[in-house]
Amino acid sequence: MSHRILFKPILLLFPLLALALLLVASPALAQTGGSIGGFVYFDSNGDGLMNAGEPGLAGVSVAISGGGSLATAADGSFLFSGLAAGTYTLTQTDLPGFLSTTPNQVAVAVTGAVSGINFGDALPHTITGVIFEDLNEDGDQGLGEPGIPGALLQVYRDNDGDGVVGISDTLLGADSSDVQGNYRIPDLPPGPSVVYIELPPGYLPGGASTQEVPLPIISSQIGANTSYVNFALIAAQGQLAQLGGRVWIDADGDEQIGAGESYLSGVVLALVNDANGNSAIDAGETKVGSRVTGSDGAYAFADLTPGAYVLVVDAGSVPAGYLLSQDPGVLAFTLAAGEQKTLDLGFFDPTTAAPLQLAAWKQEVRQIGKPIYSANQIDALAREAEGMTALFPTVAVIETVITGPAKNHEEQARKQYAALLLNVASDRLLAQTPISLPGLTTAVTVTGALSDIEAVLWPPAAQADTRVYLRVTELAKALNQGKGLPQPTLRSARHNKNDVTAALQMTDGVAVRALPGDGIYLRNWYVDGFDAALLSASHPRLHLTFSGSEGMVEVRIVQTIGKHAYALGAITPNGPGVFTVDMRSPRTLQELSTSQIQLAIVRQSTSAPAQITLDAATITLP
Repeated sequence: MSHRILFKPILLLFPLLALALLLVASPALAQTGGSIGGFVYFDSNGDGLMNAGEPGLAGVSVAISGGGSLATAADGSFLFSGLAAGTYTLTQTDLPGFLSTTPNQVAVAVTGAVSGINFGDALPHTITGVIFEDLNEDGDQGLGEPGIPGALLQVYRDNDGDGVVGISDTLLGADSSDVQGNYRIPDLPPGPSVVYIELPPGYLPGGASTQEVPLPIISSQIGANTSYVNFALIAAQGQLAQLGGRVWIDADGDEQIGAGESYLSGVVLALVNDANGNSAIDAGETKVGSRVTGSDGAYAFADLTPGAYVLVVDAGSVPAGYLLSQDPGVLAFTLAAGEQKTLDLGFFDPTTAAPLQLAAWKQEVRQIGKPIYSANQIDALAREAEGMTALFPTVAVIETVITGPAKNHEEQARKQYAALLLNVASDRLLAQTPISLPGLTTAVTVTGALSDIEAVLWPPAAQADTRVYLRVTELAKALNQGKGLPQPTLRSARHNKNDVTAALQMTDGVAVRALPGDGIYLRNWYVDGFDAALLSASHPRLHLTFSGSEGMVEVRIVQTIGKHAYALGAITPNGPGVFTVDMRSPRTLQELSTSQIQLAIVRQSTSAPAQITLDAATITLP
């Protein structure tokens, strides 16, 4: 039904009088002179534009908000007129068997005549073909060349137009080949596309075949909308490669999976084919697939074509602030035919513990005051530290250097260096921890600083300029004081909502990470001014302030001290308030400041995703 309003003058002999009567009788005419017009057209190339040669479609229903609809004319046009100023919603309904290449609903602001509101439709396309073993490698399926069942075929929209499947492309449809090797993917829209085959185990592309075929899908109003794409494969005969490994929390940053170190589940890994072998991901390079680590931290990519690859770790799927233990260069590699590559990936927290200064290590070596380490532990740490350098024990055992006098600048540098090595051996400083000490070193990790100092001190008495010794003395001293290290996430014993992500979510009973890692992590508490004596007399208390929640939820609280995790219980913050729980008592304020608190939703009463808002978290001592 049209919104056109027509006024027909009766007094034909008196046109001026008729016009006057018209204006008096219909004062709203000036306010209802708006219109919306456009076309419904056959979008053969699927680009969403009405191009030359693309005809209009007749008889298509177009409705306007407020009631009323019309069918397009023979040329596909439509027009709603007599509209008052305002915003209207047009809704176009596809003809039977057609699909849309543009949105079926659009809002239009009317202040006058509006044109060019077009809707694109097309007939769906089908891609079909056969996957077969090309025994004679001629590219055609001949007699006796069997179909290959179970091969996965996918059609992607080639969003970047490069002719290969990339991370930015979107999946349109998929099918697996049947027992004869046939597949069929229907209901595809027109537009630039790529047909991709995930190689079945034991096969490679044969001859001129590739894993992906670019295909500009065109929709036609006459004839069959079908394209045929076959894939000729050959038996790999042991040529395919494999990649797998585990992802874990490398607590000591030594790049080795050690006793007590836990695996990381839910880490998302994507493998990209590095076509040009430059160890980087470039436009047009294909993602082979994605994997998510299980509870054992394991992942695996099977049946890989030999060549260069880059493994991409989703930073949002590892704990917040954690760094890769290995050099990032390990993520780019080349797989040889038949190779079974193991690539374990460790992640560590670069702010796990504060280093001890030289004076404190003297007390530890001499076992005076209240030492943290026993004599046997110090002996073991000293031997481990000596194994990191050519300087000790060639010059002297590390305990002697720590406690003995320093007669010159070189010996002063050795003392600070010895303390630095003990901090690394004891994991108070991790080798891969990034540093920033401009003016003292260009190194960007603790390992780099160790190498810088070693180059000055070894061989002994090799430096004519004493200023070089002064520089490395200050460098080692700064690291022993904790300078130049990553800044903790907070600078007080309070976590504010500006410092942590406010939401926890859970879907289908599985926690969804709001911060990287499983839930919210609170760490790096500053406890300056706390009374250490109170630690032995009472439990620290954790106070969590919530401003509200959506849905009934239960939140689990876990405290981690070093490598040990302790369940503190669960709370149900189903409204604003402060919730308090007793914490596990650490032995020292240092352990308290590095305690990690994990919050994760473990249960909810509704099927809709739950959300809670954490405003602040505070630790207090009674």
